[in-house]
Amino acid sequence: MFRTVLFAVLILVFVNVGIVQAQEVADEQKPLGTSEELAKERSDELNERIGETLDSLGYQESAHFMVLHTNYNIYSMVKAVRNDISEAVEKCAENNPSIASQVRSKFENWDKNVGASMKESLDMITSMQLAQTYLPQSEFKKLFGVVDEIRSINSSRFEKTPVTTPAACKYMMSKMDETEERMKDLLSATLNILPSVVRQNQK
Repeated sequence: MFRTVLFAVLILVFVNVGIVQAQEVADEQKPLGTSEELAKERSDELNERIGETLDSLGYQESAHFMVLHTNYNIYSMVKAVRNDISEAVEKCAENNPSIASQVRSKFENWDKNVGASMKESLDMITSMQLAQTYLPQSEFKKLFGVVDEIRSINSSRFEKTPVTTPAACKYMMSKMDETEERMKDLLSATLNILPSVVRQNQK
């Protein structure tokens, strides 16, 4: 039951983030492919490390570990979306001086609200890390570092060309409120996954 619930959450999270990244950042991306092998190598390494960790843990510890790993993935994805939107905003401002202050102000408000949710999510992740005794803190640092590295490698495999016409920039601004809510909803999942799993385990 635990795995069913967790995998269902993972699917929803990853699909939603993929939609946001594809639709809201408003970038045209051309795959470069130069880092494909490195990305696969690091992904295989991460999966192997996760598998070895799960093999060494009991049921409750495995559940805790997978929730913690999932939560960090969500946090890392939102952080990446935030960076992409920030870059697009700056390009819009640079290429459209007449709306530069407007687009920057809109993003500043977006970043303030999403940033607050990111901090709450990261605090929860940190608390979960500190509460466990089955892995050294240094091991989590390595695991999360690889998660971020893989995301960075995959991002570098694409040539990003932000769409910076006035119409595209105004459209991006019009969608920021919607994007903000989606990011906050994703981050709220990091606060709810563990209680949901605990409830399922108690049934």
